[in-house]
Amino acid sequence: RAALPYNFYWMLVKGQMRPAWVGKGQEITKSIDITDIWGSDMSAEDTTKNYKTKSDIHFYYLDENFKLQQLVTEKKEERIVDIIQSNLAQAQKGIITVLIAKNLGTETRPSYINEFSIANTMNGKISSQVKMQNLVGAIDYRNLVDTYADKVLSLASAAGEYHGMMWYGLDSAQRQRVTLIDVEQRQIFDKMISSQRMVQDSALLVKAGFQSQDRKGVFLITNSELEYHDLNSNQVVSKSLNRYSFFGDTNFVELLFPITIIDSQDASKKLPALFTTEQSGLERGVRMLVPVYSKEGKVQQMVTPARLRLKSEKGCKPLESPVYLGEKSGYAMDYQCGNKIIRFLLKY
Repeated sequence: RAALPYNFYWMLVKGQMRPAWVGKGQEITKSIDITDIWGSDMSAEDTTKNYKTKSDIHFYYLDENFKLQQLVTEKKEERIVDIIQSNLAQAQKGIITVLIAKNLGTETRPSYINEFSIANTMNGKISSQVKMQNLVGAIDYRNLVDTYADKVLSLASAAGEYHGMMWYGLDSAQRQRVTLIDVEQRQIFDKMISSQRMVQDSALLVKAGFQSQDRKGVFLITNSELEYHDLNSNQVVSKSLNRYSFFGDTNFVELLFPITIIDSQDASKKLPALFTTEQSGLERGVRMLVPVYSKEGKVQQMVTPARLRLKSEKGCKPLESPVYLGEKSGYAMDYQCGNKIIRFLLKY
C-alpha cells in the first residue's frame, strides 16, 4: 500500500524507534463498506486484504510489530502534508513535527486556500498542535505537493543545525517560489525570486536555505551565476559558477554543499555558505563561497576567503564532508594524517 522511501524519520512507538514518513500511497483501511464487497468477485476476507483506494498523501509508520499503519487527523478537513525537521532533542526522543493543512472550503466545494498548523507526533498520536501565521501578500495560496522540500540550516550559534523547512519550485516567468517555515516563530515566509539578469539568465534551482531570527536567505543557481538572495532586505550578491569546463551541468549542482560558518564579527550569528571541490582534483582541495554582511546587517558581496581554501598536504586525506560539532559551535573540516586527525574549524 505504501513504499518506504530512501529518506524517512524515526518515531517512538511503545518504547521502540520505528520508521515514519509522509508520501503517496493507499489508505490503510480499518473497515470496508458492505457495498465494496457487493461489487467484488472476491470473498469478504480477500476484499479486506486487497481492497485498493485512491492514491493520496498519507502519514505512514511501522508499529511495534513492524506492521504498516497510518496516522489520521481527528478533523476531516485537516490532513498531514509533510514532515518538518525536528531539533536534535526531539529527534532523540522519537518526536516528529508535522505540517497540517486545513482546507478553508467545504467537503462539496473545497477551497484552494489552506490554513497551516504544526504538531508533534509520537506513539501514533498527534499532540501540541499550534496554528501558524497564514500566508500574506499578493498570493494567499500554496501548493506544496508539486514542489521540492529541503531542510533549512540555522544561522544562530545557540541553536541546532537546522531551523525549519523550505519548499521551492519553478513558477511563472522563470521565477522560483520559495516557502520557509520557522517553527520557533510560528511563521510562514513565502516569496518569488528571480535571477538578477532576467533577460539573459534564468532561475534554475534553489540550492540551500538559511534562517534565524535576524537573517534569512537562499542560494540560487542560474545558467552561469551563483546568487545569494537575502530575503529580509531583498539584496542579491552573485559570483560566476565558472561552469565552462569539461564538467557536466549536473556536477556543478551536486558539488555544491550547504553549510554554515562561524561569524568572527558576531559570535551569536553564523554565515551561510556553500563548500565545493577545488578545480578538478575532487579530493585535493575545497573552497567556500560566503556572502559577507556589513555591520548594519546588509549583504555586501560574495567572496571565496583565502583562509577557507583548504588543500591537504602529502600524507593527509580529507574526510568526505564537513563535520557538524553541535550547538554553540559550527562545522569543521577533518583531515586524516597518518595515525591522527587534524580538525580545522570553519570561521570567517
